[in-house]
Amino acid sequence: MEIKPRTASVMFTGGVDSTLAAALLLEEYDQVYLVTYDYGAELFMKNCEKSLNQLIEAYGREKIHHEYIKVEKWWRDIQIRNASQFNLVCMSCKFIMHTRTVCYCLENGIFASSDGSIHEQSQHPEQMGEVLKIMKNYYKSYFIDFTTPAYTYTKSAEDTKLASIGINMGKRFSIGEAKGSHIHRQPMCLFAFFDVLFSDNPFFPHKEEKVIEMLNRNLDYGHNLIKEYFKQKELDIQEIVREREKAYGMLRND
Repeated sequence: MEIKPRTASVMFTGGVDSTLAAALLLEEYDQVYLVTYDYGAELFMKNCEKSLNQLIEAYGREKIHHEYIKVEKWWRDIQIRNASQFNLVCMSCKFIMHTRTVCYCLENGIFASSDGSIHEQSQHPEQMGEVLKIMKNYYKSYFIDFTTPAYTYTKSAEDTKLASIGINMGKRFSIGEAKGSHIHRQPMCLFAFFDVLFSDNPFFPHKEEKVIEMLNRNLDYGHNLIKEYFKQKELDIQEIVREREKAYGMLRND
């Protein structure tokens, strides 16, 4: 497969966090591939294009690639698999996005990938520090460097940084002490209320050890999805990984 040095991918919703992550990578890499996932439970998918167009204005069309990818079957299957932990629907969802991103990076010769996780939302299972460490190792097994470039930014620092490059996210909507989202900037998830309902719920909180237990229980399942994905394309994942290991070593030595 083709090797693309100086490239990175980003899980991109068009919200402030993934837009900032994309902007930070665009300042570091020559080419950035933005992937917006459609898992069949979202409305207004094209909302992300508002932020996409502003990134293009700021950094140039030649540096930015954007793609919608459907993951509906994988998303549905893992929700059934983890149905007993209905309060972790968002963790299951994000794990599928990570898994499909691994496939995307392998197919496109990309060795760096990011998402918009931030510390201010670390009460959400998919953005907990220990969870992100597990995901970094998950990617590393395929010789992909997974990072969270916006993680240390505060809410005000995010807005300030984006404004400095000419990106105005507009009005922010929040409930209670939540960080909130900007209106009409990203797809609307029909299951987003699970995060609101459980993230700060004293009666049914997200306990990190339970989240990690659930995630570890799904890792082999994710690896098998990746293996089957390439098997259907008549490609051997083990051979792909061996080739990437060589290329990864060469890139690290450059």
